[in-house]
Amino acid sequence: MYQARLDRLRALIAADFECVALVPGPNFTYVTGVAYHLSSDRPLVALVQATGDVAFIIPALEQDRLTNAAPFPLRLFPYTDSEGYAPAFEQACQTLNLHGARIG
Repeated sequence: MYQARLDRLRALIAADFECVALVPGPNFTYVTGVAYHLSSDRPLVALVQATGDVAFIIPALEQDRLTNAAPFPLRLFPYTDSEGYAPAFEQACQTLNLHGARIG
């Protein structure tokens, strides 16, 4: 079921965006099957490209929960409170070649 939802999302974005970013909430849960209620000081973002694994920028404390609950293959970019989330965002953008990309 979740793979089918992911496939539909990818088909929808392919014509207009290189990637779509999902944050915790109804859309995130609908696509990933995982419900999160994190405060805004610890961002969690799912990056869905038209092809490839879904990438998550995620607090390191949450990565085991996501890995165990995810219904499809993932790429994780964890961060700790001490280092902050900016390096994880930069690494994800660099790895996924998103610099200059249109992100929905």
